[in-house]
Amino acid sequence: MPIKRMSPRNALGQYLERKVSDLRRVLLNNLIYVGEEAVKEARQRGRYKDQTGNLRSSIGYCILDDGVPVTFGGFKVVKDGRQGAQQGRKFLDSLISEHSTGLVLIVVAGMEYAQYVEAMNLNVLDSAEQLAERLVPQMIKSLKI
Repeated sequence: MPIKRMSPRNALGQYLERKVSDLRRVLLNNLIYVGEEAVKEARQRGRYKDQTGNLRSSIGYCILDDGVPVTFGGFKVVKDGRQGAQQGRKFLDSLISEHSTGLVLIVVAGMEYAQYVEAMNLNVLDSAEQLAERLVPQMIKSLKI
């Protein structure tokens, strides 16, 4: 007995495209959560003395979908840290072109001296990175991907 197709020819393709699109949207929403939590962690757990507010203001994130920015977060001005917020966004913009495929979360501290503060073991982004490294696998596991 031969098999007979009962559904329209493109129904399966459309169904799969919808499922992939839905999953991608869920992943994006979860990455936004991870980005927000990472920024909050970096701002609250930074052990350096915040003299100007520039370093904390330069902390932010971006999520890319195949190289296209979907959302930005952070860069909230602390004290008189307008320069920090601007530098953070500028640094983040410079990294976007390096990631042209897939879903990407980038978290930055954009002041040029951030790496030196981090090298003094004063936690600028270390704990935020560790948090993201814990949250992303948990997220993927909970989505059963």
